[in-house]
Amino acid sequence: MQRQVAHGVLDYLSETAVAPGMRINEQALARKLGVSRTPVRAVLAHLAEAGLLESRPRRGFFLARRPTPDTAAALEAEQPADGIYQAMLLDVLLGELDGTLSQNALMRRYETSRGELLAALRRMTREGLAEPAPGLGWNFVHFGSDTIEQGYRLRILLEPAVLLEPDYAPDDEALRALRADHAATLAHLSERTAWSELFSLDARFHTVLVAGSGNPLAVEVVQKQNRLRRLCEYLGYERLDRVRESLGEHMAILDSVLQGDREWAAAQLKKHLKRSLAQSLRHFDRDLEAFRRGQRRLAPALSHNGTRPVAR
Repeated sequence: MQRQVAHGVLDYLSETAVAPGMRINEQALARKLGVSRTPVRAVLAHLAEAGLLESRPRRGFFLARRPTPDTAAALEAEQPADGIYQAMLLDVLLGELDGTLSQNALMRRYETSRGELLAALRRMTREGLAEPAPGLGWNFVHFGSDTIEQGYRLRILLEPAVLLEPDYAPDDEALRALRADHAATLAHLSERTAWSELFSLDARFHTVLVAGSGNPLAVEVVQKQNRLRRLCEYLGYERLDRVRESLGEHMAILDSVLQGDREWAAAQLKKHLKRSLAQSLRHFDRDLEAFRRGQRRLAPALSHNGTRPVAR
């Protein structure tokens, strides 16, 4: 369970507006992950020993530095059900897990033990890809071009509008740190850049922007869409030139918000999302068919496989 909690904590640190020096709210984190404070505290203590967090007596834990793809990869290497997760992930991508499936049916399908199956299911639940059904069944997210389009349409309606709210109050320090991270990533972008690093940066960009609204429901919508979009990254169908363009678009939007021109930032963001939607739909069917024919496979280590990600 602590391994699963650790993944949840790393996702939280990677995809939210928490910046180095900020305090980690242990109780809020436990509530978000749906566990007690005990396993969360154990994970935070472990991350403090690793230098990711700083433990201050009677004050709690503070972020020392952001997690890197290597941090997540170390946890993935310890995951005993990783092979089962990979097989289930591919089946979700191919639409093979429809309806409600029982644990026994899933155990037979993947020829695995109950313990390993539940470990993989917990990971998929944490990533928003599966949820328990009444009884001992499980439901999996529907994934297709319609899912991608609906998600983008929702984001096109929501994210630019958030920037125009009269009480919108962005965290300028977080925005500047985010822009610096974009500039550093863009300067060293290459075929070898880990997709997980870019996806984490992309998810953080959209989350930090919406967090300026102070509306936790809006942030929750964006975070849910981030989890669903992660499936697109596993396909790895985007071109590096579009990744470079997207990072540049992000930086231009950040500059507009920092300069106080939120109307222009909203217009830029809307155009950015529309371009990403068109790019996603253009390549989706072709790359999915390549997986279906066995011409491409999910790499064993998704965080360092050299697959080009999408900066959206």
